[in-house]
Amino acid sequence: MKQIDKTSLLLVAGAALFIILFGIGGVPLLDPDEPVYAETAKEMLQTGDFLSPRIFGDYWYDKPPMYYWLVAIAQAIFGTCEFAARLPAALMACATSVMVYIGATRLFSERAGFWSAMVLTSCVQFFYMGKAAVTDTTLLFFMTGALLAFIHKRYWLMYICMALATVTKMADKNETIKNENTAVELADDIHEKTKDEMLEISKGGLRLSSSTSSSPFKKR
Repeated sequence: MKQIDKTSLLLVAGAALFIILFGIGGVPLLDPDEPVYAETAKEMLQTGDFLSPRIFGDYWYDKPPMYYWLVAIAQAIFGTCEFAARLPAALMACATSVMVYIGATRLFSERAGFWSAMVLTSCVQFFYMGKAAVTDTTLLFFMTGALLAFIHKRYWLMYICMALATVTKMADKNETIKNENTAVELADDIHEKTKDEMLEISKGGLRLSSSTSSSPFKKR
């Protein structure tokens, strides 16, 4: 097993913490998602009900409760603020960078692990989502853990990570139905176009056959 370099590990962790945590409490929560997650976690603390998410007193089952739980813990420690709402996503993003370093180092080499983690950390989409109070980096953390556990044949850990990923974010039912309908319509279109093309080819072949088949039998 390839060795983890402590200096590289500290550089990856330090870069991730600086890039992602910097300024996460200095910008107001942005619509439409961030205020929803923060308010739902706040009402979890107020009602003491951590199984049925609510927003403005109404039950809210748009997402599973994992990120609400994490934000509720942060709000219990730091209070109701932008920093607390975004801290769980930021820490999950930082942990993902460290996980990529360790996983890629053990699979390939220390150099590959270091640069894989640094490239991931410096990607705009990655650290942008890490600075937002949304579920994406938490889901990414558990999915990355499940994939690496599968590669290293630690199946019990893979199942745990998959279960936690499911509790973090599930596909929207309406969006899933919409995508299924779109896929069916696309398949029907392809099928119809294929049928038309095959018919044209068949007709062309018949015309070609009819024009050439009689010539060998003509009397000269």
